[in-house]
Amino acid sequence: MPAESRVLVVSANERLQDALSRLLARQAGVVYQGVSHTANDALALFRVDPPDLVISDSPPADVNDVLIWREVRDCGPRLLMLTNYLREGDSIRAVLAGASALILAPEARGRRLVEAVLRVAQGEFLIAEELIARLRTFVTGEARRGLNEAERRVLGLILEGKGDYEIASETAAGLDEVRACTARLVEELV
Repeated sequence: MPAESRVLVVSANERLQDALSRLLARQAGVVYQGVSHTANDALALFRVDPPDLVISDSPPADVNDVLIWREVRDCGPRLLMLTNYLREGDSIRAVLAGASALILAPEARGRRLVEAVLRVAQGEFLIAEELIARLRTFVTGEARRGLNEAERRVLGLILEGKGDYEIASETAAGLDEVRACTARLVEELV
């Protein structure tokens, strides 16, 4: 982990923005970089001063959100997503978006949230192992869903934490092909 982890918050919720800015500003080893209201807005900030970690209270709701968050992830930061409900579809979309952590917001307060931030900044993944194990069954073909070989390969690389550029390089596919495949995975698995 770097000596200090730069953290950007992506949220339209002003109460959450305020609470996170106060909490993170007091934490040694964390530099609070500020807030962006949407993932699209955050992309512009990354070009100027990329963070190490993004905290969002907006897990991806659809295919477009997944693809935008994958672009964010390709800029380098780890993604910690807060959610009010751990519904399976939301969890799958968060994993496909490249999240390093999916945390139930009511349980992530104060010290617990700071611990999660520090763990994710150190490279840990805080996604339920049961969900990852279930998604791996699609990669191995054990689960009988209509995934083709390319989709299984891309899903396997996503589960390894790879970004779209890395996946394109490893599969010799174009970036647009990887993103189209990811979009099909969202439609098929959620």
